[in-house]
Amino acid sequence: MKKILIIILLGLASCSLMTTKTPVATSILTNSDCNLPCWHGITIGRTTKQELLDILGSLAIVNQHSITVIKSADTLFDERVNFTMGEDATYFKLDNGGSVKQDYLWLGDVALLNDKVEQIVLTGDVGLSFQQGIDIFGEPNYLLPSYTPGMHIWVEALNPSKGLDFGYRADDLDSEITANTPIRQIKLFDAELYDQMVDNKMFQYLLSRSGDIERYAWKGYGKIRMYWHTE
Repeated sequence: MKKILIIILLGLASCSLMTTKTPVATSILTNSDCNLPCWHGITIGRTTKQELLDILGSLAIVNQHSITVIKSADTLFDERVNFTMGEDATYFKLDNGGSVKQDYLWLGDVALLNDKVEQIVLTGDVGLSFQQGIDIFGEPNYLLPSYTPGMHIWVEALNPSKGLDFGYRADDLDSEITANTPIRQIKLFDAELYDQMVDNKMFQYLLSRSGDIERYAWKGYGKIRMYWHTE
């Protein structure tokens, strides 16, 4: 179960204040009753493990049988709580070809450190376009493309000071980022842990890209190639 969830999260895919604007009707943020970086009462840097489990257990959107607590595979976080949300028969395209049928709309992955929630990752058809993401979260500082295991391109819009990373998978470097490009993953994290997360290579771009991050400064919409740098 653990390996499957991690693979799908990669394939599809702070306590600083970010005010939530009204999302689209089908957004994974719909009906959340608190401001980001809080999601349905789960707050980065504050919510405990037991509080997290109590909240998930009370949410109708969460498939209750899917809630799983596992030891974290990385060296930074202690535990993770994985779960699925929504019920719908959809097909997920794999990087290496083919597809997998799934009976849920979204995946949730919450990381804990010292009994506190420090990262929330929401993956799937999150119901937001790139521009809607910018309207809600603000413009990213960086746009970071990197290869996926299947040699597609994973695109990350990163704002370290806000503890925010959202992204999607593109076919190749000539694909265009537009206002209507759909977001496939939202990551909220404790901004104070950013440097440690970088050291532990906990962002997709760090697995295949390196160098001065300032080279990837946000320049607006266009072909992914304009953000690509050879090392």
